[in-house]
Amino acid sequence: TLGQGGALGGLGHFSLGLRVNAVKGTLPQVDDPSAAPVLTGARSTAYPTKDAYIPMPTIDGALGIFKGIPLPLTNVGGIDLLVSASYIPSIHRDDISIDPDNPVKFGYGVRVSALQESIVSPGVSFTYLKRDLPVISLTGTSSNSTLHIDDLTEKTSAWRLVASKNFILFGVAAGYGQDSYKSSARANATIAGQTSSTISVAQD
Repeated sequence: TLGQGGALGGLGHFSLGLRVNAVKGTLPQVDDPSAAPVLTGARSTAYPTKDAYIPMPTIDGALGIFKGIPLPLTNVGGIDLLVSASYIPSIHRDDISIDPDNPVKFGYGVRVSALQESIVSPGVSFTYLKRDLPVISLTGTSSNSTLHIDDLTEKTSAWRLVASKNFILFGVAAGYGQDSYKSSARANATIAGQTSSTISVAQD
């Protein structure tokens, strides 16, 4: 959807796509004995980790809103409305729980066609899409100690400038763009009935 050049062609035209992205993540093994917390003072601990592939199903859709202003052999100024939906289920397994505030998070955006594809001209468009993940809480328990991560927020926006051209048997596209991410979370731990202060972290 982001990489498409040109608009869909106005009302009555739409596209819908289902995709699954998989990220190779590294998960801390909070139940490993070497990571057991201590109460005798602050100590840096290297948590053992385990690699795992984390899938993320997403639906992308585009709906034609305005065909554009007609010119000889092409149109300019076409507009599409873009939508997306990401899904994260609630998971309670062993000593780990993942709880999203809402399992489905919708995104939105727009595509503006600078040039509609025709027999002689390529399609050229600018696309902006804002996609966030559900706000997540994670809890891990080990040896009567609990680690809480709350308000884990991942917000992302993306833009693309794309030119594309379809031929009889194949199509080509080239473009330029950028994805921006904003992440934040709060964390604390409960050890032997004592709860630590809350640590807040964020990055762009």
